[in-house]
Amino acid sequence: MKIPKRIALFIVFLLLGFVLIPSTFATEKKASGSEEDASFFYTIQKGDTLWDLSQKFYNSNWDWPGLWELNEQKIKNPHWIYPGKKIRIFLKDRIFKKKAPPQIAKAEPVPSKPPEKIEVTFSYTRMNNIGFIKDKQVPSLGKVIKENNNQYVMGPDDIIYIKPSGNGELLVGAKYHIFSTEKVTKRINGRHFTGIKHLIRGELEILEFHGSYAKAKILKSIRITRAGHMLMPYQNRVTELKVKEDPSPIDAIFLCSEENNALLNDKSVSFIDLGKKDNIKPGQMYTIFKELPVNRPVWPNNKEELPKLNSDMVGKLIVLHTEEKSSTVLILSSSEVILEGDQVN
Repeated sequence: MKIPKRIALFIVFLLLGFVLIPSTFATEKKASGSEEDASFFYTIQKGDTLWDLSQKFYNSNWDWPGLWELNEQKIKNPHWIYPGKKIRIFLKDRIFKKKAPPQIAKAEPVPSKPPEKIEVTFSYTRMNNIGFIKDKQVPSLGKVIKENNNQYVMGPDDIIYIKPSGNGELLVGAKYHIFSTEKVTKRINGRHFTGIKHLIRGELEILEFHGSYAKAKILKSIRITRAGHMLMPYQNRVTELKVKEDPSPIDAIFLCSEENNALLNDKSVSFIDLGKKDNIKPGQMYTIFKELPVNRPVWPNNKEELPKLNSDMVGKLIVLHTEEKSSTVLILSSSEVILEGDQVN
């Protein structure tokens, strides 16, 4: 049977359509596949931050804004990411694809949001109990006379009696520091230092007055309290310090420790001979150096000069409190025993 020419042409076009359609689908699928190949999924683990993940996958902490932007649907707040949630990690050129400056072939990508400054803090719960060195003694508000039962050594919950000094008013219900003092005179490496060390011994509360005497209760004992120890206003210091790891170099030396220990080591609270006037501030971290002798013999008849000393880094410290010409510091780490006169830079 002869097929009309018009019908034959229709059948040919129809067959060609079936051949072309699968080819179009394959192209679209390939394009979609290339998009998928440019990324992978990562499950957030406990302790992860976008800052750390950016370093892990892109070798730079500062690329975190781009990583967040492409996962905004899953991460509403970049400061709070939760374990178990899956995010997509794209190739780095994909992250900044939209942000590349026009007509500049090799321009550095600019994040859409400025990176946050990471602030490091140091917490020290004993901040209210640390001692300090001043030029002159803090005026005493009163003096410990005796314990209620005439005990020589006084501690927590003991009832004691205070003789007001007249330098300031003692208030019922108020809290005060008990302190003692000692003179510090040091002549180290050609440097001379004098001052008054104030050592915090405890805390007390004024209960009531009996004539010219005040009755008080010891709330906290840091060191032994005895008759003759004095009172000062309670020092409520900030316990969280903003850490400054790279302050300007200084030339300071260790004066002594709180307890006058000859050997200083980790966690020792000590004093250095620079303070506020030298722009020293709480939270600043410094390096500790020791002068180590060169190990070579020096013969009696040898006219050669004695060998110079090598300075070697032996630890780190953080400044806790500053006075005008001295600072209270905490030794964070030490690889050698630290002595009076060792350097701080």
